[in-house]
Amino acid sequence: MTVKIQIVDVSKRFGPIVAVNRVSLEVLEGEILTIIGPSGCGKSTLLKMIAGVLRPDSGDIRIDGRSVVDVPMEQRRIAFVFQNILLFPHMTVGENVRYSPVVRGVEKSRAEQLVATIRDFLRLRVREYAYPRELSMGMQQKVALARALAAECPIMLLDEPLSALDAIVRARLRYELRRIIKDLQLTAIYVTHDQAEAMTVADRIAVMRKGQIIQVGTPEELYNRPMHPFVARFLGGEANFIEGVVREVVEDRLLVEAPPFSELQVVNPGLEVKPGSKVILAIKPEDLILGRGVVEGEVSLTSYLGDSARIEIEVNGFRFVYRGPTEMYTQLSEGDKIRIDVVRERVMVMKYPEEGLLEAISIE
Repeated sequence: MTVKIQIVDVSKRFGPIVAVNRVSLEVLEGEILTIIGPSGCGKSTLLKMIAGVLRPDSGDIRIDGRSVVDVPMEQRRIAFVFQNILLFPHMTVGENVRYSPVVRGVEKSRAEQLVATIRDFLRLRVREYAYPRELSMGMQQKVALARALAAECPIMLLDEPLSALDAIVRARLRYELRRIIKDLQLTAIYVTHDQAEAMTVADRIAVMRKGQIIQVGTPEELYNRPMHPFVARFLGGEANFIEGVVREVVEDRLLVEAPPFSELQVVNPGLEVKPGSKVILAIKPEDLILGRGVVEGEVSLTSYLGDSARIEIEVNGFRFVYRGPTEMYTQLSEGDKIRIDVVRERVMVMKYPEEGLLEAISIE
């Protein structure tokens, strides 16, 4: 596929703070790329440089193969949807959506046709004559999206567009956003710190931390094959981490000494390791097995989550989080002794980070 947006070795500083540090990234035409990371990691700064709101200190940004670093924001043909809903309070829904075509001097009949198409697409017809103050937060954000779409730009940048909405509205709108962007064949970069939102909306996800891109891949790749402990921590749904030492390397398998387990034979994802190498094992909560195994622990907390049960188990100073069928909530009580094991084929193995495990998985 054609590369639509290319970010080449881009950096940005604010005084002594390095907000974006030598980031390179490609976005394909028609793709939704989600940039995810904790607050302050540089994702919004990167988005603003693509839009032209900020200028990079070094590096290049290309659209359709052409550098746009010196191209003014208004000439880049990029629509921007912000976290804070920006609507003209004195204009109705219809007037807000018409604003962009009117400013661009689009012929009136063409503008009306465009607005009608977007209005119907987003199901806004019944509120066309309402003012922003009369709308719910979710509806206001849909109007802001409609106004951005009316600009007829091939690229859309969305900076945490749903973060101000309540959880139920957020969950519904993220599916709608993906449908709209795909149906209109736009290229989009979507910034969020919400893992579920990123997994739902994205074709690919770029995980960002401390101004750098840690890993890029599909939601499935990042969830099941993280290359860095931070990726497993941020997208892995309370992954359990164990520090281990490789004892044997046999073809595509590693035998790892990993307390509180004596040894675990796990799949090597392609790491260049040898006996004695330190590694990190990450075990997703759904990959713990309760009721069997040689390791015994004590249930310290049980939680009912509606569609599943969450159980915390203490094992010789280690805390494991299990997530599974709701029956486990009724079968187990705090203080119960229980044996645990892991699905070895699904244990994720990563190189031991230079900064140590705790620093590597920190979201600060």
